[in-house]
Amino acid sequence: MPHDQRNLSEEYLSIEELHKACHAPGVCGEKMDCEGEIARVKGYIDYDNVFDREHYPQLPYEKFKIHDMKGESIEVWVLSDHNKEIFQRIYQNKVSGEKTAFIKGLLAGFDMPVMGRCRRGISVSIKKASDIFFQ
Repeated sequence: MPHDQRNLSEEYLSIEELHKACHAPGVCGEKMDCEGEIARVKGYIDYDNVFDREHYPQLPYEKFKIHDMKGESIEVWVLSDHNKEIFQRIYQNKVSGEKTAFIKGLLAGFDMPVMGRCRRGISVSIKKASDIFFQ
């Protein structure tokens, strides 16, 4: 692992810390201050929520979810035409003994209407394999 990634890992926020920093969940239809910012977040891959085109060719998107030990989670959208390497890294992590995922990506907001109530959540978007590493 490159030396600079080891040092960067100390700057990564837990999902709970990211939610607090963004004041998420927010109010539907209102942009949160952190939307459009680059964030560094760490967590564990939720292997029940990994959706890549190799395993799910019918889906128009590719994404996965990470979680922390407190039950907080966040979706990570993979927005590139060349996502195979990203998902290879994810599946290799599962095989080689699961480690913490460190993700650097762009924060986006989305509205979540649930049972007549609406909250605004955040997700992270990544575009290249170097946006994710495991430690």
